[in-house]
Amino acid sequence: MAFPASVAADLDRDCRDELVVGRDAGDNHRWFVFGDDPSGYALETRGGDGWGIAREALSVAVGDIDGDGRDEFAVGRDGAASQSVRVLLFDDANAGFGQIASLGNGWGAGRSATAIAFGNVDGDAALEMAVGRDAPDGMRFEIYDDRDANFAVLHTGGSSWGSDRRVTALAFGDVDGDGRDELVVGRSGGAVARPRWIVVDDAAGGFAEMIAAGASWGAGRRVTALATGDVDGDGFDEIAVGRDAGANFHWGVFDGADGNFALLQSGGDGWGTTRETTALALGDLDGDGMDELVVGRNGGSGVRVLTFDDAAAGFRMLEELASGWGVSRGVRAIAVGDPDGDFVDEIAVGRNGGSGPRWFVYDDRLRGFELLQDGGDEWGVGRAVNALAFRAARPSGMDSDVDGLFDVWEQAGIDIDCDGVADFTPPGADPDRKNVYVEMDFMTNHDPDDDAVNDVIAAFATAPVSNPDGSTGIDLVIDQDDQIPEVLDITTWDDVDDIREANFGTAAERADPDADKILAAKALVYRYALYAHARDGGKSSGRAKRGNFVVSLGDGWGRDASGHSVGTRRQQAGTIMHELGHTLGLGHGGGDNVNCKPNYLSVMSYSFQTRHIPNPGATGPRLDYSGLALPDLDESALNEGLGIQDGTDNTIFGTDGSTNVVGAGSGAIDWDQSGGIDAGTVPSDINFTTASACAASPGETLLGFDDWQNLFLPTRSAPGQPLDEVMFPEDEMTAEDAAAIEACATGEDSARCTMPPFEYAAKFVCGVQDDPETLRLTRGVYGTTVNVHNPWDRDALFYKKVAVAYPPAEQAAGDILQMGKDLLRYDEALKVDCEDIREKAFGGRFPTPYVEGFVVIQSFDSLDVTGVYTTAALIDDGAACCGRQDREVRNTGMEIVEIDERRKPRRPDPDPDPGAPDLLPEPVFAPPPSDAPGTLPQNYCGALPAGVPISTLQLHLRIRNQGDAGAGASTTTVLFSPSAQLDPVAGTVDLATPALAAGAAHEHVVDIPRRCFPGGGSGCSFRITADAAQPEDVAESDEGNNIAQSFCPGIAP
Repeated sequence: MAFPASVAADLDRDCRDELVVGRDAGDNHRWFVFGDDPSGYALETRGGDGWGIAREALSVAVGDIDGDGRDEFAVGRDGAASQSVRVLLFDDANAGFGQIASLGNGWGAGRSATAIAFGNVDGDAALEMAVGRDAPDGMRFEIYDDRDANFAVLHTGGSSWGSDRRVTALAFGDVDGDGRDELVVGRSGGAVARPRWIVVDDAAGGFAEMIAAGASWGAGRRVTALATGDVDGDGFDEIAVGRDAGANFHWGVFDGADGNFALLQSGGDGWGTTRETTALALGDLDGDGMDELVVGRNGGSGVRVLTFDDAAAGFRMLEELASGWGVSRGVRAIAVGDPDGDFVDEIAVGRNGGSGPRWFVYDDRLRGFELLQDGGDEWGVGRAVNALAFRAARPSGMDSDVDGLFDVWEQAGIDIDCDGVADFTPPGADPDRKNVYVEMDFMTNHDPDDDAVNDVIAAFATAPVSNPDGSTGIDLVIDQDDQIPEVLDITTWDDVDDIREANFGTAAERADPDADKILAAKALVYRYALYAHARDGGKSSGRAKRGNFVVSLGDGWGRDASGHSVGTRRQQAGTIMHELGHTLGLGHGGGDNVNCKPNYLSVMSYSFQTRHIPNPGATGPRLDYSGLALPDLDESALNEGLGIQDGTDNTIFGTDGSTNVVGAGSGAIDWDQSGGIDAGTVPSDINFTTASACAASPGETLLGFDDWQNLFLPTRSAPGQPLDEVMFPEDEMTAEDAAAIEACATGEDSARCTMPPFEYAAKFVCGVQDDPETLRLTRGVYGTTVNVHNPWDRDALFYKKVAVAYPPAEQAAGDILQMGKDLLRYDEALKVDCEDIREKAFGGRFPTPYVEGFVVIQSFDSLDVTGVYTTAALIDDGAACCGRQDREVRNTGMEIVEIDERRKPRRPDPDPDPGAPDLLPEPVFAPPPSDAPGTLPQNYCGALPAGVPISTLQLHLRIRNQGDAGAGASTTTVLFSPSAQLDPVAGTVDLATPALAAGAAHEHVVDIPRRCFPGGGSGCSFRITADAAQPEDVAESDEGNNIAQSFCPGIAP
């Protein structure tokens, strides 16, 4: 039988959906209503316990049939030996879930309500209801008017179908964009191939049949599920259709009336002939205003629930759910709705009988489809979910500019609790132009640079992104809000979540009597940013997660006029845009996390985060995301004559970890640094730069990516750790990384900008040690001056930092504190003394009476560096007055030490590659003789004794690990077909291949399906796939040699 698709119900008008569950026959209750997410899905009501043990709830649906803004719900049940009610209608929560109507008691014995749906066919305030049934004659579906019209029958259909046809699924949707819903009807197969689904127009269209489809499916195929939704944002609902087991596709998405109901996408072709779609739903799982597809399937191996993105994203696979159920468990119902009130849909899934829970609720895509709730594990092993319901229609509507803000929010404000009053209106919102909103709080001494913030806003305003009003660009609003006390180090994400909880929203919004509603509504559209000093005990520039990001430039970054480490204008602007980019769906490589790619010109790459994108023809480097997917670069075969094929921008690359090289955007690039442009191709590890995150990784294919066209604008803030470590990495750029990369920015036309190869570590001791009991340092006064001289007739650029040894008092590493960069012209000199160290490294005050460690100087040229050390003893003079011991300074001394020069070696390559396995299928037997191609055995085909029918032939195959490392256990799949095109499929077999050592092999013997030999001497074709599981069980050195296709010859009778 078909199991109805399901929807969610807002039964109490709080903008959060309740869940309605129908279950199969047995004792006790047959239907249940569970509360929304904040209630913990508490049971609110239930019924059907008096039906009799054989009766079951076949279908449930929800909808506002009386126009009061709260959903009612309907339960359809199976037939009985005597006349009885088939459909029961119940009021909303405010009315105590009282029964308001019953229908179908005149249908006759044995007739069942197989499907129910709610929709608005006449454009009034209340919804109508459609009911489908199974019957050998008479009507198969009816449309009933709303409650005010006393559920009068508006339309009856299906009377002429034939005795073997019944309704299997129903769905309402506005497929022609006229503001009124049409009805989609799915039906069963029959002895003759006829249409399997039809679309019936709304009341204004006289309920005329708009299309009848599926007549070519074959006589036995039927519709198992239907759903409607707007997958492409055009204002017309599309139709998703699921069908039963058999060959070819198992689900399809069809355009609305504007596209003549053309097939947009189909899937399930490779499932095998025993698998079928059992449930479908369309809902906005990511808040972008377009619906995603959820598909449920019956028992068997592999996953049971698949989610696919919208049409704009090409229906790409998003996530596979429910993979550990066991082969006998299958999906029976799916619903989408919003039980947590964040205006992004969650997924409810119901399954068949067995142990464990029978229904599950999964969170939305923004929160990684995390399991929120399950239930039904106490039902008894034989009980199953038959139907689920969450919602009749999405309350938020269209998002014309696809910025995550629904049109109604941008026009009238956000009504967070569905009371008819807007709780928050996004400032300057426009439904025809994209908007992005950020609230930015900041710690004392870390007020964001206004110019840096405006640089980011300007980059978005000029973005190459199209809007419905014909303009380009994105309106970015950054509200610099609360100043909070400075904390020198915070933990992500516990501290950030606490700070956000206390400070999100303006002071006025937090003080408002309706603060809870205002802030909840604002959080649907605003990202939250925190300007902090440092995070997680390191010197990272920041971190991001969904809806939140941190900028932390307070330790070793550029200083402001008061000496505080806050980051330069470029460092701030680049880091704001970089961390914001993570919340917009970008990784360090755009669509991946491969960093420092020279063919990816974006602030998301460490190469351009703080030095920005170089352009020798412009006044300075450009702050930008990538606006073009440049050609991919294969590091094993680089064409130096082509370069990156960008244009006027330059790029940065490296080959050895100690050098950054500027390459032209247009024209040839010496990728291997051989001193010339090579003919043909060369290998080179071109993203092995000075950045710590860009280590040796030879042989990669570096993918280009267009950031602006792939931004994911919707947002919802989530507490806790991020779920996506690619999009939200824990480690970010450090001040040391930035210093080396920014050296390239001093001259846009410089060919090379290396990590400074010359290093000097000068010991320093600064301050007073006045404790006669300590043995750490002799009692006295200590001073240090480090003199630096440039002996060359060219400018010398160098960086200074302090590696602190004391404090801490215990034997542990101290801080590394940046002191900035300096430039000396020919024969110039400067000093670094204790006053400089105190001001520039420690912010004006030493943390202890004295400090010691090393002044580290890193230079691009050899320098003269000398340390001058002065000391004096503290002597008590024996006299004391007023509780104070008099002291005098005696025995002063000075020592001058020339500081040794160290040439830094290149960063060593990481550990050599330990190797990888490589699985491939191979035949067991030799090929046939050229003059006798039908000889057996041959290749994969076994021996066939004389007189034995071809149907007993067996397939012999071997899976070999030809790699240089062991392979774990894997799955091998063989697909059989009587056609060389492998369509239709005669059968599919999954084989368990054990773990294989390097060079080892395992042989399988498989019975060939009888129907693979069609007769007349025709052969059986087959396709063997090693490591066939999805995702794959084994990470191989070559994933492209897993498949072999061949055939076994047939023998004429």
